[in-house]
Amino acid sequence: TATTDIDAEALVRQLGSTEFQEREAASATLEKLGYRARTAVRKAIASDDPEVRARTRKLWKKLRWAVVDDTDGNVASLLKNIRRRKVTVDAWEQVIMQHGVPMVEFVLELRQERNLIVASQLGMITLLDWLDTMAIERELMPRVSDRPHEMLSLMDSLPTRNGSVTVAVNRLRLYALLGAVDRVERYGPDLWHHWQSEMIINEVAYCMMHATPQTDLWPAAGTNLYYQDDVEALCDTLYFYVVLGHKLKSPDIITHLIDIAAPDGAHPASLEPIAEFLSDNHYTKALATLIEDTGDAPLLYLQAVAGDDDDRQAFWSTIDKVADEEIECLRLAALLDGRDSLQMINMLDRVLALKPDNTVYDTRAAYSLAHYYVTIADYGRAAGYYERIEDSEHVQRAVAGITLANLKGLIKDLRERPANAEYSRLIVSATDARERQDYTAVISACREAIALQPKAEPAYMLLFDACKSAHMIDELRAVGQQAITVTPNDSNGNLRATSITCDIMEFEKSLTFANEAIRQAPEAPQCYLSRAFTLERLGRYDDAVKDFEHVLKMSTHYGQCYEGLGLVLAQKGDYRQAARNFEKAMHYDGDPDYLLLWMYLCYRRTGFDSSGWVRDYRECRQLGDDKWIGSLFAACLGEIKSEELLAAARKAPTPAIAAGQLC
Repeated sequence: TATTDIDAEALVRQLGSTEFQEREAASATLEKLGYRARTAVRKAIASDDPEVRARTRKLWKKLRWAVVDDTDGNVASLLKNIRRRKVTVDAWEQVIMQHGVPMVEFVLELRQERNLIVASQLGMITLLDWLDTMAIERELMPRVSDRPHEMLSLMDSLPTRNGSVTVAVNRLRLYALLGAVDRVERYGPDLWHHWQSEMIINEVAYCMMHATPQTDLWPAAGTNLYYQDDVEALCDTLYFYVVLGHKLKSPDIITHLIDIAAPDGAHPASLEPIAEFLSDNHYTKALATLIEDTGDAPLLYLQAVAGDDDDRQAFWSTIDKVADEEIECLRLAALLDGRDSLQMINMLDRVLALKPDNTVYDTRAAYSLAHYYVTIADYGRAAGYYERIEDSEHVQRAVAGITLANLKGLIKDLRERPANAEYSRLIVSATDARERQDYTAVISACREAIALQPKAEPAYMLLFDACKSAHMIDELRAVGQQAITVTPNDSNGNLRATSITCDIMEFEKSLTFANEAIRQAPEAPQCYLSRAFTLERLGRYDDAVKDFEHVLKMSTHYGQCYEGLGLVLAQKGDYRQAARNFEKAMHYDGDPDYLLLWMYLCYRRTGFDSSGWVRDYRECRQLGDDKWIGSLFAACLGEIKSEELLAAARKAPTPAIAAGQLC
């Protein structure tokens, strides 16, 4: 009989037979079964039958490490290196990628020996980084559900700073599935502090949504905040609980938590992320409580943004009194970037006007101004700001990656470019219109600017983006074909040309530009990333995978890489691995709406139902007025029919191309 057909549990029972020969035969067969008999033997070690107990204990010494079919000896080699203290993360990754979830039993076994505990921690971290939702629910939980205390003890011992975002998210998910809600409450803020990913807050929210009751959460949060000694850590923890309160639809608790935290001594910059979240979500009362008596310009601006036109006008009328420090003005300029270019420039100029002179803040402001004036083609003014920082002692500290040689080259190039005041005025007008999402005005200003300077790149870039945002597909193609004729022949110019030609579906041209960018800047990850997405569109999936994997080894563009790998693998029909990569991309700041829906659809193709997770996400996401995204979620979950989804797509004011493809 094939060993796979033998019932290990029946053989374990046979160990208690009254016939010696039957007991011996059962022992021999169980030993021969190896890893297939391991679980049955382990459970019988505590048998009430002394004969069964004695024989299984003897068998266990031989089967203890037989967790998988180790024909090639990789697991045995790993154990040998662990005992020699020569094991590496790469060795763990190799074995876990080969054998998967069953290696959790190997990790738990390591923990039984005091001198192997560190190795078990490294193994658990590697396993958590490899796991995804399907593997956790379908494969891991059935293996560890009868060993919850061992699993919890091992996970509790893991340092929160070790691993990755994926490790942190999967750790919280496992705590929740094992019913350890107290651990989710305890470790959630610490994991957020180290990894700063919204997915961590989401996992805590999902757990709390299903916890009965939730009464312990907020008292524990208040205690955590009240006894926090370090004021910067206090602000970090407060942000975590404010966002969690929003996701759990507990608006009243947010103001209460701010009162408890009382972050009076915090630097305003530490309060800024909290204030921005409260402003974006219109928690005006909580925001007023948070920034009371700070007198900080960026915080007061966020309060004004959350209000009405009168509030905003009142804020700008007092700006001379409020913005009286360089760092304040610089922070306010950063908030205004993309919202109000004119006021952003005013704030940067204000940094330069304030005393003392020649500070690191002056250098940063001058560099930002130079960059801005390049984008609007005011090359003389841009060169002037670059010259201002040329002799600054702070240039290396203030601007990463810039050298004196770079600056001299930039200044020389800008001084040689022809100036046109009317052209610059039109580019400023187009930029302002883009911030208002008035794409008709952007297109009009850009066309006038191009008439004045037919070879100037900024006008074409603005025009192309406006046509794309306004879904003017025919115009987009024509503008793109013109734009690639004026992009400079350097790595940055060729990257822009790669993106443009990919958008207008001229993929062979896109590939040519990407290859040239790589030739010019072989160490730049973005060049390979752009080529990978072009190769994916061309259907050259294996080549695309090579580029994505190359970027993962050389940079931190993890989110885009995992998303790209997910798209390629979905096209190849490998939905299991596609879903795994989409899930990874979510952990690294990818678009969660888009990625979650792709992940759900891929999992559904494999027969795994992740709809519960999707519903939890939608509940926390609080879609509000975003009816288009809400319709996509509803359609995927079978709550509306395809005809209703198409109707919603037609009504959406600006349906994204990606969402349309998914539809």
